[in-house]
Amino acid sequence: MEHRSRSNSRSGNALKRKCSDASIPDTDNYVALDCEFVGVGRSKRSALGRCSIVDFSGRVLCDIYAKPNQPVTDYRTRWSGIRPRDLINAIPFENARNIVKSHLKDRIVVGHAVHNDFKVLNINVPFERVRDTSCYKPLRIKAGLPRGQTPSLKKLAANILGRNIQKNEHCSVEDARATMEVFRTVREAWELGLLNATRQQPKRSRANADSANSSSPSSDDVADDDDDDDDDDISYLADAFWPDELD
Repeated sequence: MEHRSRSNSRSGNALKRKCSDASIPDTDNYVALDCEFVGVGRSKRSALGRCSIVDFSGRVLCDIYAKPNQPVTDYRTRWSGIRPRDLINAIPFENARNIVKSHLKDRIVVGHAVHNDFKVLNINVPFERVRDTSCYKPLRIKAGLPRGQTPSLKKLAANILGRNIQKNEHCSVEDARATMEVFRTVREAWELGLLNATRQQPKRSRANADSANSSSPSSDDVADDDDDDDDDDISYLADAFWPDELD
């Protein structure tokens, strides 16, 4: 498959439209990310094999295969859909990582259990710019799933979208699109919940809120994974930031 990547036309270090008391982010602030992993080395440690990014409407912005720094010992084809031929002309991991970072810069990143993707990419994204559909409890309620159980993307897509995904092998483009579509069904309630909680909760108590996405510490921008955490960072996925009900 050809490497595809559309250039990120956004400029500056801030979102095009920041959350305010009277608004939620504009739709072009959102991207959805999904990665497929392969196993490398004797331990078959997870490494990036493919990464796909789509915009709010599901248009593909980036779909790339990456060649890990270590020899691939398990292609995990049953789940990843990746075969040896897919990585023959793949770009080096560092190049792929830089392309991904450029697309995530200044964006709100939608994903499902996206901390796994961030870990393999070796990047951090600020809490306030992450919308993880695996953590948002109202989605579980909307899908008729147990509130205390982390749902799979497959179940959310089936119960909310009426769509059967991941029928055989996984496809990162399909998964990124499904994640974004699931997010769109609750976007307004989610964003308004964040705005309301931000207004009502004192800064210090927000800073001490438990994180449901602790692997994505806050920073000024998409950063390398060795950046230090900020004690005043806020987890916008903590229970305090979830609305109790969805219309």
